[in-house]
Amino acid sequence: MKIGLYGHTENENYGGCLTYYALGKVIENLGYDLTIIPRSLSVTEEDTNINAFNENSPSVKFFAQNFKMAERLPYERFTEYNKLADTFVLGSDMIWKDKQYRWARDTFYLNFLEPNKRKIAYATSFGTDKVEQICDKERMPYVLDMIRSFDKVSVREDWACNFLKSNGIPCNHVIDPIFMLNSQDYLKLAENIECNLEKGFTLAYLVDIKKLKDARSIISEKNIPNSELVMISDGHISSNKKIIERHSEFLIRPSIEQFLWYFAHAKFIVTDSFHGVCMCLIFNKPFVWIARNGGNIRIQSLSRQLGISIISGEIFHSDWNVINNTIKRTSELGRIWLNSAINEKYDDN
Repeated sequence: MKIGLYGHTENENYGGCLTYYALGKVIENLGYDLTIIPRSLSVTEEDTNINAFNENSPSVKFFAQNFKMAERLPYERFTEYNKLADTFVLGSDMIWKDKQYRWARDTFYLNFLEPNKRKIAYATSFGTDKVEQICDKERMPYVLDMIRSFDKVSVREDWACNFLKSNGIPCNHVIDPIFMLNSQDYLKLAENIECNLEKGFTLAYLVDIKKLKDARSIISEKNIPNSELVMISDGHISSNKKIIERHSEFLIRPSIEQFLWYFAHAKFIVTDSFHGVCMCLIFNKPFVWIARNGGNIRIQSLSRQLGISIISGEIFHSDWNVINNTIKRTSELGRIWLNSAINEKYDDN
């Protein structure tokens, strides 16, 4: 069966990129013929430097190397993607935070598909638990109708699942696809990376560079053993550029494979990123999460889902064997849901 996958795939956020990589590989491993729909070349008046397509992004090369990609088209020609498949999967991350993603011209609701096409949302997220932050009140009925047009809906946060059900939309709560691959799967991507660093460094992966001072304080206050500090930030935030250039510890736009190598070999990690926390859990790394605006709801939902407690500013302690087993079990439930949704056999009750 042919499957089309769409979402914020060629994402300059490392975690956002890897969650789509994982989802794509899961679909392929289930035996389906996958084609990924790439980012559009179109730029709207609402576009910013964050949203504009960047052909030099590490993620563009990464996806081209690892997947069959459809032709890159302007939004005006997106209806041509109907010929790719009869079933389409919308991916994860906070692409239903409508106010933030209006530049995508409603394509994150798969609005370009014909009525006879099957539409499945896997672990999609609103990125908030505040209805007013999703979209304007007047637009909410339209957003809900667009989501209602999906044949099967699953979301990443428990709040989102309850919200959609309260609006009459059948929904399931599933784990972020980044967990559906294990540490060995990710290590294979980084096996050819060569690095001069000793395997005892501390990694700071920060989406918000303004958290750099907090990260340094945590490393000092928590008595993290002296080691070389390596810092990574996402390339899509142009306001970070000057700060990054002032600090030699920052890696300038490492590849996805290099990013994984640093996570795999760090001794300790400090991060303000949701997917940064996910990677720490996957690689069983001691870490500290730093809360930032909009991140709490995602971490809180993940904590409840995995039965753990992640507190901002505190070193995470837990039994890795228990966590690994929980991730494995919860990921398998997500895989079963996805496969069943594709094959029209899943019972929403």
